[in-house]
Amino acid sequence: MKALGNYKLDENGNAVRCEDFMEWAAWFETFDRHVARDEVRRWLVSTIFLGVDHRRDPNVGLPVLWETMVWDAEHEVQLCRRYTSQADAFVGHQEVVDVLRTWDKDLRELEHIAGLEAPQKELKHD
Repeated sequence: MKALGNYKLDENGNAVRCEDFMEWAAWFETFDRHVARDEVRRWLVSTIFLGVDHRRDPNVGLPVLWETMVWDAEHEVQLCRRYTSQADAFVGHQEVVDVLRTWDKDLRELEHIAGLEAPQKELKHD
C-alpha cells in the first residue's frame, strides 16, 4: 500500500519519505517522535516530528514535518508553529520557551511577538 506524504526519520534524524504505508505505520507506532518538551510557568511546550507532511499544497515547498504546540493548564492548545526541518524545530521550540518565560498577557497577543501565532488563525509554515 502506497503512502502519500508519510515520512520517518533515519538513524541521523533526517526525514525520509516512506512509500510503504505499513512500514511507515509500524515505525510511527514505536518511534519516540518527541524533539523537545518544556514546562514553562503555566504552559506545556511540546515539539514533535509529525511523520505526515502538513503542507497546504504538496507541490510547493518543502514538507512540513515538525510542530511545536503550547497547552495551558486546562489542556487547551494556545499556540501552534510548524517547521520544515528538525533544526528549525529545535530553534523554534526554544524561541517559544524563551518568549513564554517572561510573557504575562493572553497568548492570543503572541502573534505580534517573534512570529508566533495563536491556533485559531492560519498556521505559520517556516
